[in-house]
Amino acid sequence: MSPGAVNDFYKEKDGFLWIATTSGLNRYDGYEFQNYSPKSSNPSAIQSRNFRRIFKGPLGNIWCETPEGINIFDPIDQSFTSDQDAILKYFNISERKVKDIISIGDDFLLIHTDASVTRVNAEKNTKDELKDYNSYLKQESITPTSVNVSDKNELWIIYTNGLIHKLDINSFSIISEYHHLKEIFGGEQHDFRMVIDNNGITTLDRTLS
Repeated sequence: MSPGAVNDFYKEKDGFLWIATTSGLNRYDGYEFQNYSPKSSNPSAIQSRNFRRIFKGPLGNIWCETPEGINIFDPIDQSFTSDQDAILKYFNISERKVKDIISIGDDFLLIHTDASVTRVNAEKNTKDELKDYNSYLKQESITPTSVNVSDKNELWIIYTNGLIHKLDINSFSIISEYHHLKEIFGGEQHDFRMVIDNNGITTLDRTLS
């Protein structure tokens, strides 16, 4: 495996384990590690080996967050690109770059840089603009920063101001909301991350890391 600190990992259904480190992207197949980094001769890729987060995209690519932006890795031709347009055009999405993706069953939730959210399904080639939910985000001027699905199939979202919502996974209507973290930070904008397990919700303020 490439040297450096481990920042994130993602395990695919077929067993492959992807590991994001400060010096490259790694894939472990159960026997050996394979290291991937953008080639300097590739002008379409962000030239960064510091992979902070990784998540699976709706068309099977591996999306990698770097300090300079998103790199997308194609496991078939083993190349990187920072160009999201071809993937987004597949779902008729234009001029709204993606900063995070979360899988919900067979669907994928795309978190855009403009704070909007889109739900897509690659197999059915469908797109749900979630107009009511996005109208609410715009009205309240809040931005999703981390999304999680619990083992109970509950959808949880934390926003940059510390507000936490539990949403209906189908309708995206708000079931519960929690203001404790927002009150602690006085509504200041932070890069929160959220982990949900049997012990409850754990939050991390990546702004301070």
